[in-house]
Amino acid sequence: MAMRNRADVYLDRGQYRDAEQTLRQALVIQEKTAGAENPSLSAALTELANVCLWQGKLRAAEPLLRRALIITEKVWGPNHIQMVAPLNGLATFYWSSYDLSRAEATWNRALRIVESALGSGHHHAAVILMSLGSLKGAQRHSAEAANLLERAVTIFERTVGAEHPDVATPIYLLGLTYAEQGRPVAAEALYRRAISITQTALGPEVPQMASILNGLANARWAQGDYRDAEEISMRALTIAESKLGSEHLTLAAILADRATILRSLSRKREAAKVKARAEAIAAAHARGNLTGYTVDVRTFTHRRSGLTED
Repeated sequence: MAMRNRADVYLDRGQYRDAEQTLRQALVIQEKTAGAENPSLSAALTELANVCLWQGKLRAAEPLLRRALIITEKVWGPNHIQMVAPLNGLATFYWSSYDLSRAEATWNRALRIVESALGSGHHHAAVILMSLGSLKGAQRHSAEAANLLERAVTIFERTVGAEHPDVATPIYLLGLTYAEQGRPVAAEALYRRAISITQTALGPEVPQMASILNGLANARWAQGDYRDAEEISMRALTIAESKLGSEHLTLAAILADRATILRSLSRKREAAKVKARAEAIAAAHARGNLTGYTVDVRTFTHRRSGLTED
């Protein structure tokens, strides 16, 4: 338990490598004491797999998730609520590999289990709706995405409260959806709400703040306020580099968007350097996961490029 708690501290700090190492050590100890087929191993395997996914280590995550599913299904059956966590992890793996059809089918299976066992208004249902909403956004089905994310926000607000940090993520994702619909003013309002919630609950420089600030910078850019966008983008970049490291996919997304903002300010030489750095990070991850896509699985946002200049 002490090692798991230590891993949680590392995760809160964005120290994913340290968290992974700690969880691997805890898993070895648990296997020795409880046995390789003990039901408690499923949660440990799933948690370790999720940390691997957050780092883009898809090949390391997949066998952990499949092992967790085998153990859980053998002990509890295919439709038990215990199946939801490893199914969610497997869906995230498919999403990270850009296999959207399998990701959607797996999340829908998990959603059916949750709704059957706990009801359609349960917190766990909102988590899955949030994932499905972001997936629909990646498929450019923005109306479906907005509907799913709005449902998720409503459930989160009812179950954990409007100012709980869990509410910030679907609000941020809904902001992305509005931005893709060409509604930057509406998107900005959601980003600012997500920033306020996150900052109050967790502090101003937690890892997830980087993505939210980047969204806000993009919204300001879309409204023509390039200087404000650049300042906010710099804040997002600073947090990403400090909390996520120099090779993280979220950093690549922020750099790509920042390059577009810099070009709008006629800082073309600086923009070219920033864009090249973003492309190098994205290419390294694409080689690792054998797809042409990059994905931040903590916020479920695919990125193929930065902002678009029309």
